[in-house]
Amino acid sequence: MDHVTTRTTSALHMSCADGTERSLATGIVYDTRDPYTLAFVFTVGSQQVRWAIGRDLVAAGLLAPTGDGDVVVRPAEDDATRVEFRLADHGRVSTLSAALLDVAEFVDRTFEVVPMGEESRWMDLDGEIEKLLSAIE
Repeated sequence: MDHVTTRTTSALHMSCADGTERSLATGIVYDTRDPYTLAFVFTVGSQQVRWAIGRDLVAAGLLAPTGDGDVVVRPAEDDATRVEFRLADHGRVSTLSAALLDVAEFVDRTFEVVPMGEESRWMDLDGEIEKLLSAIE
């Protein structure tokens, strides 16, 4: 099976716990080697941040609030054209938002590559187990 990487860019708006806001040029990446996950890649200061979130969580969160704990995805309450990602880390909460249509179109493209429910066909379970075992040796 030939692996595929699908990418797009979107401007994410970040509302930080300290009350500041910033716009982040963000790459959204889907790689069939990790078929359950979308990666959001952006730069904060001088550091590149790669945030991985379940593709199913993002897809469900486009329609209704989804997730609990550290990550919640939901349509924005004050703007129906945006989707929000609420991230909690050590008591700090940040909210990022993106254009709902941009994210929805990208998620749809990923389902064209790997339909929901077929992700396991793209996984190299033997390879993943080998990586885990070599890490504990």
